Amino acid sequence: MTRLADIVKVERRFALSARIDTDLNGTPPLTGYVLQASVRKSLLAMLTSIAEGSQYAFTWTGPYGGGKSCAALLVANLVAGNKKQRALAEGIVGPELVEAFSATFQGRGRAWDVLALTGRRTSLTDALAEAAAAQFDWQRETVEAAHDERVLIDELEAHACHKGGLLIIIDELGKFLEHATSSAGDVHILQDLAERAARSNGRLVVVGILHQSFEQYANRLSRMGRNEWAKVQGRYQNVPFVAQADEVAALIARAIGSDHAPATARTIAARAAEAISHRRPVDVAGLTEVLTQTWPLHPVSALLLGPVSRQRFAQNERSVFGFLSSSEPNGFQAHLARTEVGGQAWYGPDQLWDYLVANFGSALSVGPESNRMTLAMEAVEKAALFSPLAAKLAKAAAVVELFRNGSGLAVADDILSLCAPEANKAEVSAAIDELVNRAILI
Repeated sequence: MTRLADIVKVERRFALSARIDTDLNGTPPLTGYVLQASVRKSLLAMLTSIAEGSQYAFTWTGPYGGGKSCAALLVANLVAGNKKQRALAEGIVGPELVEAFSATFQGRGRAWDVLALTGRRTSLTDALAEAAAAQFDWQRETVEAAHDERVLIDELEAHACHKGGLLIIIDELGKFLEHATSSAGDVHILQDLAERAARSNGRLVVVGILHQSFEQYANRLSRMGRNEWAKVQGRYQNVPFVAQADEVAALIARAIGSDHAPATARTIAARAAEAISHRRPVDVAGLTEVLTQTWPLHPVSALLLGPVSRQRFAQNERSVFGFLSSSEPNGFQAHLARTEVGGQAWYGPDQLWDYLVANFGSALSVGPESNRMTLAMEAVEKAALFSPLAAKLAKAAAVVELFRNGSGLAVADDILSLCAPEANKAEVSAAIDELVNRAILI
């Protein structure tokens, strides 16, 4: 008995998260990295601000699993990586971005250093001092003095001037911010770093990486405290990292490996791409190819995973590749393990609904979409009273309605008919009519 798990594999490297402080000199995180168009646009926006001399301190904000850490690793290697790593990074970004980095970080590779650290719940000043002392081999007296905020920034600026340039990358900056809020600390060092960078003539550049906006970390502070944090945020230019649904689908296609997709996979993918093209501009042929390669993940599910990954469920944002690789109930790996080859192989949007309800139902029911989620759950329960097909279509409609933003999907006949590929057109039409007549679909 052959199951999908025997012929479908998820590339493990896509599920691995980069750790900027330890992976800076290792090839695995960059090998196979795909530079998305949205990430390229974000990097160009940052480079433009630096080149114009208008800004040298930035925050990168985007959902967990959105590729910010890998992008930071890419930038670090372009700026100060060894020869091998720099060549690998340059091959990824292409000539246009290579030229932009060379113009912005003059002397990159030999005249620049990168100080990288990953956030933890401790003082940012202490963590920066420890990382700098270890990397720059500071004397004991300097290390002890550097735990004073002003001394630390003086030393960092001096190193930047002596070397030629210093890029500071603080991944998971939010953990330092959470520590500051819980320990009645402040984040004044971030303001001082930004101000010193502004006067550095481009020799000191600071990048902080966040999962949510800066001010959201200050929610538990007093009004005065929130105002102070807002002033600090104002010193930084925010660069959003939000992948489009098609970009996420393209990455999923690269992550799922199988040479056994049936002919129907291309047929369903082509119908999905055509349906999307009626709602937003899209390269139908290109999207068809991408969605074909996501098999056995259904095209509608593949397009929904990007928007789903940007949601927050019980303080945890879902990584697309975490979903593909985990063994959570009703998840993709569970589907591969239990489904026989030749059966109904698709992991459809109805199964994505079951996965979300099983793992995050309570969080969704009390979150910002609680009213819509409650209505959707009630509608699905009512649909289950009529037929399995009606329940399947209601689940698909629910997950599309809740997470369709930016995907080009809609609760409409052409999309819903894709969600039940095992049923014929007449059966799907009859089931949709039943759901409409029962006011389950409106």
